[in-house]
Amino acid sequence: MTIIYQYRVATTSLGGFLRLLTIWRGSVYKLMYKEILIFSSMYAAISLTYRFALNDHQRSMFERLVIHCSSYTNLIPVSFVLGFYVSIVVARWWQQFINVPWPDRTLFMTITYLHGHDERARMFRRTLARYMILGLILICRSISVAVMKRFPTMEHVIDAGFMTKEEVEIWESVQCKYHKFWVPLTWANNVLVTARREERIESDWGLRMIIQQLSDFRDKCSLLFVYDWITIPLVYTQVVTLAVYTFFASCLVARQYLDPEKGYEGYGYDLYVPVFTLLQFFFYMGWLKVAEQLINPFGEDDDDYDINWLLDRHTAVSMTLIDQCYGKHPPLIRDMYWNENIEELPYTEASYASKRPNFLGSTYNIARPSIEEQRIVHDLAEVPTRRSSISSTVAGSLLSLFSRRHSMTKLHLQQDCLIPLPKREDRAMSVPNGGAPLLNIPGMGVPCPNLRSPDPDAPTNIITNWSSDSDLTTRSSEEPIEQRQPTQADIEGRSDCKKAKIQRKFSFPINLLRRRDTNRMSEIPSSISTQANGSRVDSKQTR
Repeated sequence: MTIIYQYRVATTSLGGFLRLLTIWRGSVYKLMYKEILIFSSMYAAISLTYRFALNDHQRSMFERLVIHCSSYTNLIPVSFVLGFYVSIVVARWWQQFINVPWPDRTLFMTITYLHGHDERARMFRRTLARYMILGLILICRSISVAVMKRFPTMEHVIDAGFMTKEEVEIWESVQCKYHKFWVPLTWANNVLVTARREERIESDWGLRMIIQQLSDFRDKCSLLFVYDWITIPLVYTQVVTLAVYTFFASCLVARQYLDPEKGYEGYGYDLYVPVFTLLQFFFYMGWLKVAEQLINPFGEDDDDYDINWLLDRHTAVSMTLIDQCYGKHPPLIRDMYWNENIEELPYTEASYASKRPNFLGSTYNIARPSIEEQRIVHDLAEVPTRRSSISSTVAGSLLSLFSRRHSMTKLHLQQDCLIPLPKREDRAMSVPNGGAPLLNIPGMGVPCPNLRSPDPDAPTNIITNWSSDSDLTTRSSEEPIEQRQPTQADIEGRSDCKKAKIQRKFSFPINLLRRRDTNRMSEIPSSISTQANGSRVDSKQTR
């Protein structure tokens, strides 16, 4: 059965994972204590032989062998081969658990579409559930050691109540040399068809929904059989095993401590116990043991799937769902929030610390552009622009560092190319969406401001039907839209924009040294004079 330790790491604490090292069942110590004892014993035997059993000539030859092995041991790519192999095994291990079939969804569809309170309707539902569990038992007997020990023969399946002797005879009479776990599932299909003929299932759609879920259940049973049949290639497992074991076999010689008096480079100390070699053995061999335990999760290891528990659970839940939950529900009542909106659910004193503000988006409380920056640009293709970045200067960089403002690009536009805004006494809010920063505090809501509407006195060819925020201006579909041809003043204004664009290419960026007076920029005329002679709009501001 899988070792459960989720509660112990539910909250981060000092030494949270260190406390997990004291667990023995399912631990790495339990998996590899035998290997580490064998490795330590062999290392000690070689070390004692070198120190007490060899003569001077033999010691000299052994020392040269140690130095030679030490220079080539690290060439074995243990980390690369082992890490890639374990990642494949873990992914396969989780994918196999996802494909373990659960009958709940099929039975939910059954109690929805297969109706009737009489004994025969109940027999239809219970027989369907029993055949599904029987098909799962038959497939698990062929892939799980624990299930095979629990149901070694069909007599044990009969004693458990999943089959009758007549059903066993019918199952054995099916002439097929391959695995016949699918036979009970075909019986379940035929039971559903019979229920449809007797109008226990009122529509073909209901029959289709149940059979579709039953087919998914059968597909997952087949996938379990395929996972047991098609494994990770044996050659890959052999390569990883040989890489780990040959590496530590060479370490038995290469990591020996030599006589410091001989003056060999890197052997200045004689520590007797190879601490770091033992740690390396613990990590690499433990890594390999993880793969050995997870490569077949249907065995009897501590972290293998508890399929017997799963069969018990599926049987109990299926029969309870079919019998006790069919056609039953509590009486319909008005809930406690019937006549009011749900502002906030109650918190206990123990859970109040987990209360968090409502999240409405990372840009919800960002400051909106100023009134001047909300002006609408017309004829964007003819607008002369010059880009400058706030972070392009030292001051802008320091500003972004201390005020946490992001670098942004500004467009410096001529006033002739902008539609001026009417003068407003009130200023726009700093919150663009009309909400308060602390959204969980009652009474902190701020009404959404009414942004400007298009000026009715402005020329019709530059009036847009939308404002700078979400407050859209509606126009009747029957109202005719007046259009006029561009006048000579408009053409002259665009020519001035082009001339300003040409001059700006050769001008010094004085605007980086001057500070724009935003108060004076906000004093823009509130109306635009549209005379018959077509005089152009004068909206230039004195800086």
